[in-house]
Amino acid sequence: WATASPACRRTPLLNTFLIAYVAAQILLPLRSWLYPGNTSWTMEGARFSWHLKMNAKKIQMHIFVKDGQTPREEEFPYRQYLTSYQQWIDNMPDALVQLAHYIRADYIQRGWRDPKVYVQARATLPGYRPQTYIDPGQDLAAVASPYLKPAPWIIPLKKF
Repeated sequence: WATASPACRRTPLLNTFLIAYVAAQILLPLRSWLYPGNTSWTMEGARFSWHLKMNAKKIQMHIFVKDGQTPREEEFPYRQYLTSYQQWIDNMPDALVQLAHYIRADYIQRGWRDPKVYVQARATLPGYRPQTYIDPGQDLAAVASPYLKPAPWIIPLKKF
């Protein structure tokens, strides 16, 4: 570096950017190891990770909206509100929370007093029997977006 011309030298800002970029490329795929449980089941830390066949999970899901102030309850036809690209939402629990917040806002506009959003989902991975995937008693519209910590409303995978 001592013999290089000033035009060829990298600036400290460029060096900082390159170090940050390389660190992100190494660490981002490894973050799935920070979450408990099977990443193929919880999908936590799965984006941009080195896991293969992430969509091997099969899910049957229903979303219900209940009014906390009245006995009103109905099933929400969520697939009608999603584009074909968004149909994978049942496989991404953090996206379900975002959808639940949207559903709650939509039902408030419809005149419901206190809409609560519940999900009944059963899923299976290859080699496992079908089991409950999302806590059916958890109002997902009341959950803060779970971007960094493990989601307690995802029921852990059980080996039978």
